[in-house]
Amino acid sequence: MNNVRTLLLSLVLLGPFTNITLAQDVFLNKRASWMAKAESYRPKLTVTPKLPIQLVDVVIDSNAFQDVKAVAKSNISEFYKMQFSKPKSVILDFGEHITGTIKFALSTTGPADSPARLKFTYGEIPADLYYSLDTLKPTITRAWIQDEEVYVDVLPNTIRLPRRHSFRYLKIELLYSVGFTFNFSEVSCAAVSSAGLNKFPDTEQMPSLFKEINKASRNTLKECMQTVLEDGPKRDQRIWIGDFRLQALANYYSFKNFDIVKRGFYLFAATVAKSGLLYGTVFEKPIVRPQEHHPIDYCLLYNTSLLDYYEQSHDLETLEDLWELAKKQVEIVAPHVDEKGLIVLAPTWWSFVDWNASLDKQVSMQGLVISTFESTLKIAKLLKKEHELPKLEGLITKMRKGAKENYLDSQVKLFVSGKDHQVSVASQVWMILGGVVTPNEGRLLLKKINSTSSIKPVSPYMYHYYVEALIKCKMYSEARDFIAKYWGGMIKKGADTFWEVYDPENEFLSPYNSFLLNSYCHAWSCTPVYFLKKYEKELNLKTH
Repeated sequence: MNNVRTLLLSLVLLGPFTNITLAQDVFLNKRASWMAKAESYRPKLTVTPKLPIQLVDVVIDSNAFQDVKAVAKSNISEFYKMQFSKPKSVILDFGEHITGTIKFALSTTGPADSPARLKFTYGEIPADLYYSLDTLKPTITRAWIQDEEVYVDVLPNTIRLPRRHSFRYLKIELLYSVGFTFNFSEVSCAAVSSAGLNKFPDTEQMPSLFKEINKASRNTLKECMQTVLEDGPKRDQRIWIGDFRLQALANYYSFKNFDIVKRGFYLFAATVAKSGLLYGTVFEKPIVRPQEHHPIDYCLLYNTSLLDYYEQSHDLETLEDLWELAKKQVEIVAPHVDEKGLIVLAPTWWSFVDWNASLDKQVSMQGLVISTFESTLKIAKLLKKEHELPKLEGLITKMRKGAKENYLDSQVKLFVSGKDHQVSVASQVWMILGGVVTPNEGRLLLKKINSTSSIKPVSPYMYHYYVEALIKCKMYSEARDFIAKYWGGMIKKGADTFWEVYDPENEFLSPYNSFLLNSYCHAWSCTPVYFLKKYEKELNLKTH
């Protein structure tokens, strides 16, 4: 009877996206309990009222990020004195990036005989309010652009807009003349986050740039901490394993909220494919469901995330509960390692690694698979279950040997990837993180790659792993200087949260054919706080 109840509950929770049968579904008997645990760890959202602090204009400035900057125009009190009857626009600056819903109140000096038609445009950065999307053809839907028209049929009135937005700047336009005069008597935002209080304050000795980097890192994470660890509060608004892993690391050295991490683990588990292979993405609404694709690097990073979590929490019970799922990822991927010890991805899988469209990912995936296999082996040893994957240790050794024999170019003394023998930063990084080379050998790779023409990362996601590689090779001064240069570069260009894509040589770079659809508060960019707090002594932040 209990099994019947479990099946029925699983069907209710998961039925809309999969046809479950007893013969096909590897984790049928676990889905309901995993989903129940995910819901038990749902965090509470804290609502904080936020008010605009000033009026600004956005103007062209070739020295500003994307050639646009915000300049102060007047005190916010001037806004509440403004009379509206003819088309007019104003831009409110809330002084910080926030995620939430807008409330506004309109007052009239006489009777209103028609609706007021308003347009609200939300900007994470000034450029969001300056450029038009109309001349571009983005590769994803324009619906992600944060603007909306609002009809106020009855005035005076107080309106709470239903849609949640992610922004610092709010442009309000009266689109058409009306036969009466009105003014705004209130504009506020109910900002939401589940982050809580920062538990790792900066030391007084930390230089100001690193304090600003830490603050922006925490703010980025805070804005993405909703009822799950969202990848971005502006666009996507879902949970991806790759982002999730980096958010969890930053969380351990800031808000230290273990429950929201556990919620993520169990949501991925409850929505796993019937084969047992994880999906890379999970939506919460209108029901919990996966996006049915397999970015195999993300699937395997789930295991690394579990190990990270245990090392911070010492929660052996959760590790035990999810062991079969972690083991299954290895059991599915391991047969795709050929006789040379090289990973050959299945046609139905794909890999991300970085947003650089020119990147050949063969070598990067080799190193990433080795690294995640090693994390799984460590979990197995913690649980005293290494006998359940008896060939894994030997396979890791074989893959390391195969990588060195097949991918290390003796002439250029770097790892090369693909039929064109591409040289990239990502390839060297993942060979280091996969333990294919020693730290001493890794130092030589990283020094050489920086003096060689190569394919560079374009996302803070891949640059996180670059810093990880520097630290693994004990190149602490280089890691510190790179964080100051890359994430500090965003700070110097006005960032108060860190961006999805950042190439210092191309500020308009976008994987969507429109930088207006880029996210300027993105989860995978939040990890400097992890590095700067965990390795504060090694990075020698008190004297630099």
